[in-house]
Amino acid sequence: MSPLSNNFVNFEISDLGKMTKLSFGTESETNNDYFSIERSSNGQNFETIDEVKGAGNSNEYISYDLYDRNPLNGLSFYRIKQVDFDGKFEYSDTKSVKRKSGSFSITSLQADGNLHIKTDIEDYTVHICNNVGQEIIRTQMNSGDQTLNLVNLKPGIYFVTIGTETLKFFKI
Repeated sequence: MSPLSNNFVNFEISDLGKMTKLSFGTESETNNDYFSIERSSNGQNFETIDEVKGAGNSNEYISYDLYDRNPLNGLSFYRIKQVDFDGKFEYSDTKSVKRKSGSFSITSLQADGNLHIKTDIEDYTVHICNNVGQEIIRTQMNSGDQTLNLVNLKPGIYFVTIGTETLKFFKI
């Protein structure tokens, strides 16, 4: 990676689940007013999601850590816009990160008594409650899509909760 004229280096992004961490540093700064953190869902149309004050003038390495606390689901693109006191600016390279949605879906209870869960969540707990809120089943699941055998469940209305999402299903 070739550094920008302000010696912008080490731009990295990582998915932390509910937020995205952006880390970068400068080896030196000259007339650096601020950095704008920009995000895009398509790599072309960017929006500013945060700004951080620059050091102005520095000959020392300075590291910056910022967090996108409302990241987009799926693939997101990020870049840093460095703005000088005189309004001149330049961009970092564009980086991308794929964030898992953390959502799930269920197919109706099948005739075989199985409840099929489709998700991209890793290592999650499934809670199944009856219509008065009593927990009937709690089980730890491995990553991804899973199947729960509910053949012994009595007919009625139930709620399955994974993380902060809850869906209703019927057992006939």
